[in-house]
Amino acid sequence: MKVFTVVITAVAILPLDLGADETPDAVVPRDQTRQTHEVSESKTVTDVIVNRGVRFTNSREVTVDPLNVKFPAVSVEDLTGPKGEPIILKNPGSPIRFTLPDRGDGEYILVFQFLDAGGKPQGHQLIRSIILDTLPPVVKIVSPKNNSTTDQGFVHVQAIAFDPSVKGKEPDEFEDRRISIWVNGGQFWDMQGTRIDIPRFDVQEGTNTLTIVAEDEASNRTEVVTQWIVDLGIDKTPPKLSDINLIPDRSGKVILPNEPEVDVMGHLDDPKAIVTASLNGDEPTRVNVTIETYADARPMFFRRLHLNEGENTLVLSAIDGAGNASDYRFTLVRSDRYRCTVTSPAPGEITAGPRMTIVEGYISALRDAGTKTQARLVAVFVNDVPTTLEPEDADGNIHFRTTRAVPPSWHGFPGAMYVRVRWSDGEEY
Repeated sequence: MKVFTVVITAVAILPLDLGADETPDAVVPRDQTRQTHEVSESKTVTDVIVNRGVRFTNSREVTVDPLNVKFPAVSVEDLTGPKGEPIILKNPGSPIRFTLPDRGDGEYILVFQFLDAGGKPQGHQLIRSIILDTLPPVVKIVSPKNNSTTDQGFVHVQAIAFDPSVKGKEPDEFEDRRISIWVNGGQFWDMQGTRIDIPRFDVQEGTNTLTIVAEDEASNRTEVVTQWIVDLGIDKTPPKLSDINLIPDRSGKVILPNEPEVDVMGHLDDPKAIVTASLNGDEPTRVNVTIETYADARPMFFRRLHLNEGENTLVLSAIDGAGNASDYRFTLVRSDRYRCTVTSPAPGEITAGPRMTIVEGYISALRDAGTKTQARLVAVFVNDVPTTLEPEDADGNIHFRTTRAVPPSWHGFPGAMYVRVRWSDGEEY
C-alpha cells in the first residue's frame, strides 16, 4: 500500500529568453473554477492548473488547464520518473485530460512549459505536484462489538480511523494525513487521525446501528457498520457511592466551617454511571467523575459546591444507563461556631521530598457566649493523624500541627485533606 504526505506546491523560476511582447507570469489563484486571464493582446498570464488545484487524486487521469491561450502547445516532463522526452499537449484553450505515468500511488512532480508554433519554449518552467492516492481510509470499530448485547442506555464508542501510510499502517507524527469522519451521519471531526472516542453515545432499547464513514483528501471513502442489541432489563442493580467526605454528627447534620464553598468527593462503584448533585432543590448538575488507569482504581467523583448561610440540603445521585439510581441526602450546615484553615502545605502546593508531609493550620475563635475556644476544643485530626494544639492566641485562634507526616490522600483521594475537630461534648465536625 502506498499513501503519501502533504505536498507543498512551488513554482521554480528559471531565467529564459522572453519575447519582447511578454512579461513574467503571475501566480493564478487555485480555485475550483476556470478563469480567462488574458490581460491584453500583448500581456497574457502564464500558468497551468493541475487537477483543479487539488493536490490529491484517486485517479491517474487528471485535468491540466493551461491558462495562457496564446501558445498552441504545452510540454509536460515527469521529474519523479525515469528521464525521458517531454510529452507535448495541444492547448485548446480549455482543460485537457492527462494520464499520470503508471507508477502506482505516490507524488508526481510535473514540469510544464508553454511552446510557440515552432515548438520553442516560452516563459518560465512551471513545477506542479500532485499525489495519487487510491487507498481508502482504514476504519475499525472496537466498541460496541457487532452482534453483541448491552444493558445501558448509552455505549462507549471506540474506533480507529486513519489514512494509511505507504506500508498500509497508521501514519507517523510527521505525516499530515487528514480525513473527515461521520458518525451516524453527523460530522465528527475533520483532522489528522487516529482515535475516535465517545464515552457516552446515547442509544435506544432494541436494535441499534453504528455507522462510521471516513473520507480522505483524495475522496477515497470507507464505511463500516456494526449492529447490536440494547436490553435495559438485564441490569437491575443501582450504582452506589462510598467514602463520601460528608460526616454527619449525632443530630444527622454535617457541620462545616463557616466557608462559602465545600468540596464534595467520594467513590463510585460503577464506571458506566454518572453522578449528579442537587443543592437546595436546584436542578441536578453533572458531577465530574474520574477513572484512574492504575490497578484496582475505583472511579472518583468531585464537585465544589457554593453554600448558603445556615442549613443547605444536598442530594447526590448515582444513575446508570439502565435508569437504576441511588440517592444520598445530606443536611450541610455552615456553622458560625468556627473556621478551619490549613496554612501548610498551601492548596495546590507540591511538596518536596517524601510524599507525606507535616500539616499545620488553625481553628478560629468560637461564638458561644464568651466561652473560650480552648474550653470546648479537645482534639484536631488531619486525615486521621492526631495533632498538637497551641494555646489560644490573641485573635482567639488555636493553632494545630500534626504529630507526624500525613498521608497524601484521604480514602484514596490523592492530595485530599480531611480535618476533623472533636469538642468537649463529644461531637466531631
